[in-house]
Amino acid sequence: MTGMGAKRSAATHGAMSASHPKLRDRLARWCARFQTSFDREIDLDAFAAEGRAIARAVKAELPDWSIVYFDEAAAARRNYRGSPANYETEIL
Repeated sequence: MTGMGAKRSAATHGAMSASHPKLRDRLARWCARFQTSFDREIDLDAFAAEGRAIARAVKAELPDWSIVYFDEAAAARRNYRGSPANYETEIL
């Protein structure tokens, strides 16, 4: 999750379409919020906290999936230095 990259979030969105509509909609709103960050500043810490919460909810609904969360706020604080893996956390 930025958090999930666009490719992964699209796959997750599809996996949740019928069986998890509230979580699917929550993920879609969160992704839309990220898109608005290109036009205006958002609270990255709040955005990251919501992303982690969504990642945990996705993991709870899809326990056999590997869910890896990318912490956009942590990466931004460090000016995206280093490997992206430095900002990723697998949700267990």
